[in-house]
Amino acid sequence: MAKLINKVVAKVTKVAKAVKNTFDAFANFKTETTEVALPVDFEQDTVWATQAQMAKMFDVTKQNISLHLQNLFTSGELDESVVAKESLTTGLDGASDHIIYNLDAILAVGFQVNSKKAIAFRKWASEVLKGYIQDGYALNGKKLASDPAALMKLAQEVRAIRTSEKSLYAQVKETFVQCAIDYDKDDPAARTFFSTSQNVFHFAASEQTAAQIILERADASKPNMGMTAMGNRTPTSQDITVAKNYCTETELKKMQIVGESWLLYAEGMALQGKQVSMDRLLNKLTDLVAINEFPVFPGYKQGGPSRADADKHAKEQYELFRQNEKKQLKKSA
Repeated sequence: MAKLINKVVAKVTKVAKAVKNTFDAFANFKTETTEVALPVDFEQDTVWATQAQMAKMFDVTKQNISLHLQNLFTSGELDESVVAKESLTTGLDGASDHIIYNLDAILAVGFQVNSKKAIAFRKWASEVLKGYIQDGYALNGKKLASDPAALMKLAQEVRAIRTSEKSLYAQVKETFVQCAIDYDKDDPAARTFFSTSQNVFHFAASEQTAAQIILERADASKPNMGMTAMGNRTPTSQDITVAKNYCTETELKKMQIVGESWLLYAEGMALQGKQVSMDRLLNKLTDLVAINEFPVFPGYKQGGPSRADADKHAKEQYELFRQNEKKQLKKSA
C-alpha cells in the first residue's frame, strides 16, 4: 500500500510540475470601490503588480507610484534588480507597461502612500496574503496537487476549525434555522433539538452523554480537574461545564468527523433551498453517526443524569479543586 501511495504521489507531482505556469492563481485585493487581481507566483512566493495596478489599489496616479518607487530605489531601501522584472505576458488589466513589481515593492510603496486604500492593502497583505502564499492555503489545485502534505494539513485544520465546539454549534444553529421548516427560536422544541444533537455528538465519540462525561470525569483530585483540553492553563468556572473539555484527543477527532458530515448535509439542504422538520434533521444526524459506524445515541433514559446534575457536580468539584490549589500554594510559600 505504501508503495502504491508513493507511486501515485510521484505521478501527481510530476503532472503538476509539467502543467505548472509561473502564475497559476490570483489574489484579489478588494475594497468597496476597487478590485485588483494580482498574479501569485508560487515559484518565488510573491505576487506581482504593475504601476498602474498599484495606482488603482492606492487611489493615486501612476506618476505618484513611479516617484515613490524611484525614491525607494535611490535610497537603497529596495533593490530594483530584485523587486522588479519585465513581464513575459500581456498585462492582466490591458496596461501597456510590462514592468511588474513584487510584494516587497508593493508593500514599500503602500507604506509611503497616505491613503485609506494603502492602509487597507497593508492590512490585507499582512493578514491574508502572506498566509495565502507561505502556507499554501489558497485552494489552488496546482499548488496543493504538488504538495500532498500541505493538502493533508489543510484538510485537518479546516476540519478542526469547522468542528470546534464553539464554531460547530454556531454553524449547526445557522444551518438549522435555514433548513428547519418548523423552527421557532422561542419554541422549547428548538432548545431540545440543540441539546439532543449535542448528546448525539458526545455519545458517538464516547458512548456517554455530556452530563455523564462531566459526572464521571470532573474530579478535583486530578490535574486540571480531569480536563484534557486545558494544556498548562488553569481551568475557569466557564470551562468546567463544557463536556468537550474532558474528552480525549481520539474522542475529539470522532466528534470532528461527525460534525463535518452533519454540516455538509445541513449546508447542502440550505443551498438547495430545502426545508425539513426538526425531527428529520435529528434523524439524519443519527443516520450520519451510523454511517460512520460510531455508537448511536439511544435516547434519554428515565432517571438518568441531567445537565443540571452535571453542572452541580462540576461546580462542587471546582470549589474543591480551588481549595486544593490554595493549600498547595501555602505549602510552597
